[in-house]
Amino acid sequence: VPWNLQDHPIVRALEKEAAEIVTHMTDPAAYQAFYENDLDTGLMFSPDHWLEPPYTARTRWVADFINKHHPHGTILDVGCFDGIIGIGLLKLCPGITYIGMDPIPKVLDKFVERLAAAGLSNRAALHRADDIDDLTLPPSAVDCALWLEVIEHVPDPVAMLDRITPLVRPGGHVLITTPWGSFDHGVPPALTALGTPRGHRGHVRAMTVPDMLAVVDDAENVIAEEIYCEPAP
Repeated sequence: VPWNLQDHPIVRALEKEAAEIVTHMTDPAAYQAFYENDLDTGLMFSPDHWLEPPYTARTRWVADFINKHHPHGTILDVGCFDGIIGIGLLKLCPGITYIGMDPIPKVLDKFVERLAAAGLSNRAALHRADDIDDLTLPPSAVDCALWLEVIEHVPDPVAMLDRITPLVRPGGHVLITTPWGSFDHGVPPALTALGTPRGHRGHVRAMTVPDMLAVVDDAENVIAEEIYCEPAP
């Protein structure tokens, strides 16, 4: 018997995902609770080999940019996760001072472990923070802020960018990356390490280059200087 469209499993799954996204966009407490549940987020640590040569294309791009513009600068990594970028960045940019923040204690613990294993503990300051305001950094405290693979998780990206940019000194930079289009096209894998469906992983939007530029255009005191598209793996 053919499925009625509204009862089709795919339609029901899309409706469920849309309802979750609306909740995440409108209910901060529910969104925070989501990130405290590893089954909901499908938490997976980044692979160890991404932190070694030749590193990921994204890590190389960020490192090249920082070595060109801020080789001895202070770098703030907003949503640093488990060192997915930070470890490689510290290896490739020996002159920087690195500050990382993330709301998830478990990923910061992994980052601390990786810093120790790489002999980099004395070059990084990590902060567990639900909100960037929790850092209590003074204005113009950093030379470059990294906002990598985070914007797709944020309910109001323009408002968030307007809170990041005052921390960056005049003439500094904010580097922003996001998955191309619809939720990574299945990469990372659709299943978690526990075998449960990975879902949207807290993504509340899928963005293209025009979407990213629109956020920058609507934000204060920031202009788009460079666009980088990561090559396909």
